[in-house]
Amino acid sequence: MMDLARMVTAQWSATLILGVVTIALQLVLARALGPAEFGLYSVATAVGAIALVVQTGGYRALLLREGVRATPGMPERRNIFAKGLGHLYRSTFLMVAAAVLIGTVLGSPLTLPLALVLGINAPRVIALLLSAHALARGAMADEARWQVRSRVLPSIAAAVLAVASGSLTLVLLAMLAAQALVLRWPPDGTPRLTMDLEQHQDTLKASLGIFAIELLTQLYTRQSMMVLYAASVPIDEIGRLGALLRLLEAYTLLLGPLVVIFHNRVRSGGVRSAPAQQLAMMVVAGSTAAIAVGFVVAMAAGAGVLHLLLGSAYRSAAHLLPWLLAVGLVMVPNMLMSQVLIARNREWSYTAIAAAMVPFNLLLNVCLVGWLGTKGAVIAMLATEAVLGGLMAWRIARD
Repeated sequence: MMDLARMVTAQWSATLILGVVTIALQLVLARALGPAEFGLYSVATAVGAIALVVQTGGYRALLLREGVRATPGMPERRNIFAKGLGHLYRSTFLMVAAAVLIGTVLGSPLTLPLALVLGINAPRVIALLLSAHALARGAMADEARWQVRSRVLPSIAAAVLAVASGSLTLVLLAMLAAQALVLRWPPDGTPRLTMDLEQHQDTLKASLGIFAIELLTQLYTRQSMMVLYAASVPIDEIGRLGALLRLLEAYTLLLGPLVVIFHNRVRSGGVRSAPAQQLAMMVVAGSTAAIAVGFVVAMAAGAGVLHLLLGSAYRSAAHLLPWLLAVGLVMVPNMLMSQVLIARNREWSYTAIAAAMVPFNLLLNVCLVGWLGTKGAVIAMLATEAVLGGLMAWRIARD
């Protein structure tokens, strides 16, 4: 219990700082850019989040898993790290070129923001690989300090430029420069940043499985933004939903350290081990209590809370709060079950489940967005998470 307390204290201290910084940054950007510009930012970062998964290629989760307990036949983790950098180089070059070419041909206002977001992703992926390497060797305190360094500096740069200029382009340029600069101060024990463009069969198979999970998850959680944009929903409405989704992301970020520790306990001792079960019960009970309090506040004073946090332009999104809180309630056990499948080397089973969720969520979005607008997108997200949880529980019970 003391070891858990020390690990959680270090990780939660960093996560709390990052949660505050993340929320503060979204509030500053939402206020400084306004709903229309923040709507463009939300669409670009929604696409960028999917691209981030492609650029990571599953190597972050693979580094963490193999560092806790190696699978026979896998290379050493420093070699996995080098292969992850090689994949990042190839994928970033191809995606930036494709974004600029396609966006220029279509004359889309998203061309420059999206190209910059893809550029920001490259040093961010390196930072994520460094985090995974530190966590794999048990350096929780070092990784916590690295999280703060790698996230706070870009956030400060973005906030300063947003307030000073109100320009989305300058904000993204500042984030890119700061994210690259912070790599000069990596965590202790960092391997050399060398690329390996050759692939190992077992590494490639495992990384592709995890990559597919992460990509499909991002698709069904982010494609609602693209459906809203394609359905010509007003960009300010998309911006309001985007701001609320950032708050939901900050909430799940706070749970991140416990989810990582839960994965490590399942990987080392099994899902039925007492440490894993105790931690799972604690996470579910705590998150349920927090959501219950949030629901009461949302029903009593949702518009006032949004006015206080985001400004008067966001008051009209208060009707989305109860639905988003329901999404948050369902997401927590899903986060834990996903780690059980990955820890058990069942990434391809999880991939099949996630693959089924993409068309299911897309169909729901297409049917509901035209009828209910942004509320329809949130309801589609809730239904998708509920079905996903049921399928994961069924797969886990089969083992």
